[in-house]
Amino acid sequence: MTMYEMNFSLLVEDTLKNIVLPEYRQIIVELLMVVSVVLERNPELEFTDKVDLDGLVKEAFDDFQKDCHRIKAAQKQVNMEAFYNTPAVGQRGTSSYLTKAVMFQLLQGDIKPCKDDPCTVS
Repeated sequence: MTMYEMNFSLLVEDTLKNIVLPEYRQIIVELLMVVSVVLERNPELEFTDKVDLDGLVKEAFDDFQKDCHRIKAAQKQVNMEAFYNTPAVGQRGTSSYLTKAVMFQLLQGDIKPCKDDPCTVS
């Protein structure tokens, strides 16, 4: 199934409708876009196990809170409202925290060499 097939679109939409909070749904869509871009630009990387989207969002939120605490001396919050209200792009945007979480997860696995890689040593 390709991403251009209607069945794929309906399957994605069916999966996303189970997320009740629209803010969280938006973060999940943003996370999926980040994963897509990272994997497209780095074909040597792949997930070795099932991808826990909730875990990646939690990791990104924890990192966001560490930065907020360090910069503003703000207290840690349980709700994610400040994270939801942060712009997606730009310095300390939600995409940067999501990308960091994705890259950390990807780099925990194996990196497979590509045939066309000009930097391989034989």
